[in-house]
Parts: sequence; C-alpha cells; structure tokens
Amino acid sequence: MFDPDSVQPYRKLDASVVNTPANQALALTASRESMVLLKNDGTLPFDKNRIKTVAVIGPNAQATTTLQGNYYGSAPYLVSPQAGIAKYATVKYAKGCDINSSDRSGFTAACSAASTSDATVIVVGIDQSIESEGRDRNAITLPGVQNDLITQVAGCSKGPIVVVLLAGGPIDLSTPKNTAKVNGLLWAGYPGQSGGDAIAQTLYGDNNPAGRLPYTLYPGAYVNQVSMFDMGMRPNASNGNPGRTYRFYTGTPVYAFGTGLSYTNFSVSITNQTPLNIPYESIRNNLGDDVTSSWKSLPLADITMTITNTGTKDGDYVALGYVVPPNAGKNGNPLRYLVGFSREHDIKPGQKVTVTFPVTAHDLSLVNEEGKRDTFRGEWVFEIEDQKHSIYVI
Repeated sequence: MFDPDSVQPYRKLDASVVNTPANQALALTASRESMVLLKNDGTLPFDKNRIKTVAVIGPNAQATTTLQGNYYGSAPYLVSPQAGIAKYATVKYAKGCDINSSDRSGFTAACSAASTSDATVIVVGIDQSIESEGRDRNAITLPGVQNDLITQVAGCSKGPIVVVLLAGGPIDLSTPKNTAKVNGLLWAGYPGQSGGDAIAQTLYGDNNPAGRLPYTLYPGAYVNQVSMFDMGMRPNASNGNPGRTYRFYTGTPVYAFGTGLSYTNFSVSITNQTPLNIPYESIRNNLGDDVTSSWKSLPLADITMTITNTGTKDGDYVALGYVVPPNAGKNGNPLRYLVGFSREHDIKPGQKVTVTFPVTAHDLSLVNEEGKRDTFRGEWVFEIEDQKHSIYVI
C-alpha cells in the first residue's frame, strides 16, 4: 500500500486487461478441467445425433450466481447448466423442487418433461443459503426433497438420466450412486462463470473429463458418528470417531478422495520395480529442525511410470501418487497420503507418456507427538492406481 507505484507492476494494469478473450477462455478451461465424472454406465457422452431433447430438472438447473460459490467479483456473464445444454439440444425445463423445501408439487412437471425427452439431466446440490461463511451445516445429505426428486424422475424418465451436483462441501451421493436408473453422475463443484458450458460440453463429449474428487464423500450418518466440536483427525474408539479425511477415515466412503472417471481408458505401470533402499541418515539429515523446512528437501530418488491411453478417445490423465507408511493406520499413522500429482494433457489413443515423481525426505516422514518430523526404518510403499513400489528406509 505504501510502496511507490514504480515498483508495483499491478498498478500499471487498467481495464483493458480485464475480461479479455484470453481471460474468458481460461475461465472455461478451468471449468472444463474441474469436472469430475463419478458414475457412468456407458451412457455418457451423449450421442449428439440421438439426444436431441433434454429434460433439465432440479433446483440448480438454472443456477447462475451459485456457480461462483463465495468470494467472487462481477462476472461478465454466467452460463447456467440449462443455458449450456440448450446449445446442444432442445431443453424442457422443470424445477422440480427448491434447494431446501418439503414441497413436492413440482414433481409432476418434472416427470412430464422427463417422460417426453430423449434424456434427463437433474441438477441438484446446495448453494450459499446452505453453506457459507458463518453458516454451519448440520447434515451432509442433499437437503429438502432432492433425493426424492431423483427417485421419482428415475421412475418416469423415457431416456437415460444423469445427475449433476453443484456444491462446495461434501454431499452424500448414495441415492444417485445406488439408483440403477441413474446412468451417470457428474460432480461440478462451483464451476464459475462458464460452468454451464463446461457441464454441457462434458455431457456431450466435447470435453473428456479427467478431474479428481478433491475430498472424501462420507455417508450421511457420518455427522452422527463424530461431533463437529471433535477436532481429532484420527479414529477414536472411545467416542466413535471414525477418523477424518482419506488419510484417517476408517469407514466406507460413498466416493473416495481422488475418484474420477474418463471417456477413455488408461493403464499405468511403474518402470523400475526394483525396491529402493534409502539410508535412515540420508532422510533424517534432510528433514531439518522444524515441520516446514522439510518441504524444501531435495529428491533422494525418482519413481518413473508410464501412462498409456488404451482407449479410443483423446484425454487428460491426472496421476496421483501416494505413500503408505510403515504400520499404516496404527499408532496414529495415516492410512496413506498424497505426495505428488501431475496432469498430463491430450494423450492420444495408443500414446505413452512418462511421469516421474521425486521421492524426498519429506515424503518419507511423519509428524511426531512433539510436532517434529521424523522417519522410521521399514517399508514405505509408493502407490499409483493399482501399482506399488517398495521403498525401504534402512
């Protein structure tokens, strides 16, 4: 605030660099890359030549402001899910129900639209009336009668059904997951000003989704198992806390952290399966004296893998690398934890790409009860998909 203008590059910017075509394209790219496909029985992507009329149903079907989540500026435009889908098909809209209401009077119109359309898209979720600063949720199920709407429409829809979720925090998606007549499930988060376009492009295959779920989706009963005032991350048998996040949760998630499907298939293989042996002293000497300094630790070894597109469509692949420590899930140790990720773009069918994850002292260490990082002798396992690579600290 008090530095001279001459040393502040952002003071030189004016309105001409705001809302440029490049900015708008970037916003759409961000939305497209954030799409997470959770369920697909082969219905998606929609056939553009066959799916000509779409029933767009649900309390978030016409969402605009909701797309932005919280802490946003003035968007130049907001493309709702309905508006995005309307660029591909004739839309029959029916709200069905509100976000948080017991009113089912809109179900009849929803069924009428679904029963006369080639496909149905139900856009459910929450908004800032449910989650925002200063507002706590006391349930993680879909509020109101949204699950009933999904079930009702599933019984009367003529064509396939896809459920799209708009939400910031985790939601129990057991109903759309377990309803056989729901053919696809797309997690869209709060996808921003171009969210409706990104959703529609994903449904019709002009965007091949590669996003990964950024948190654990717990069953609704989770809120009764652990108090919101219990800050313990680790499972606690004495009070029934099953643990928090994918690192410690001992229950069965509705969808696990990192879940995400594609319209193509990928295979992953670790190039060198020979176990790594790393001296304890090499790790300990790179950890430093405090928790944060270890982030700067230098790589001690590399793990290289080959990603192959074995399907028939171009697609991105997001590689998620985890480490499973010795005695995982015991003595307070996490079950596993993410140590690296990489998004590889536009991999062609049959194409192979190489991804290398460096293994650092930080990756092979845990924070002890004194708040300091330390390592342990034994087997640490690097995991990616179903591939495992042993790293022995000796």
